[in-house]
Amino acid sequence: MASKKSFNKPKLVDAVSMAGDSVSSSVDCLFMEVISFQFVWTGAPTGSIDIELSNDGISWTPANVDAVDPAGAASSSILEVETSSRYARSSYVATSGSGTLTVHVTGKSLS
Repeated sequence: MASKKSFNKPKLVDAVSMAGDSVSSSVDCLFMEVISFQFVWTGAPTGSIDIELSNDGISWTPANVDAVDPAGAASSSILEVETSSRYARSSYVATSGSGTLTVHVTGKSLS
């Protein structure tokens, strides 16, 4: 019986300013089938949070999941993506307002 693999990066992003655009470092998703990003923000930011995927770590494509759109109040959200891509990262595009963003990520294999 094959063992399941997993990873957990407690804070991929730690309280980064949401007054401007930002991109997290990438996580290596090799052997992972499901990646879960938890976004926690403070303040009153307005913008869009997305997950991006890459096989080479250079060219990035938005994941096929709905973006999270902070709308002027503190909150949190989780996005999960099933992927065979090698790398994943989060991105934030600011529209207005300010606050801080913390991102936690975990991944696991299903088999």
